[in-house]
Amino acid sequence: MLTGKIKSLDDLDPNDARRHFDRFQPENFHHNIKLTDKFISLAQKKKCTPVQLGLAWILMQSELLIPIPGSTRAEGVEESLASLKVKLSDEEVKEIRDFVDKADFKGVRYSASHKAAWNLNG
Repeated sequence: MLTGKIKSLDDLDPNDARRHFDRFQPENFHHNIKLTDKFISLAQKKKCTPVQLGLAWILMQSELLIPIPGSTRAEGVEESLASLKVKLSDEEVKEIRDFVDKADFKGVRYSASHKAAWNLNG
């Protein structure tokens, strides 16, 4: 959702598993997309992709915190690696932290059935 590539439920393949996630249900999706627009605008201001901004921000949090990006495309791997070149000021780190702290995404990350199927606790 934070990539900016999904703006409508029609952007998802009919068989996309995310269609079954609470955050992608119509009553939640439109609210959540509006929240992601703020993050996307922060990335545009920084002249990087939302993926790069997110990874760069995670890297700034702690030396003990290591992001593990995933991609099914070579371009996605290259995009993730380019996040190492994104430099954030203390003010930018704070701005993103404020966004994260205030973001009120609708819908649980994992439904009860997903938690049971994947043996997730909490």
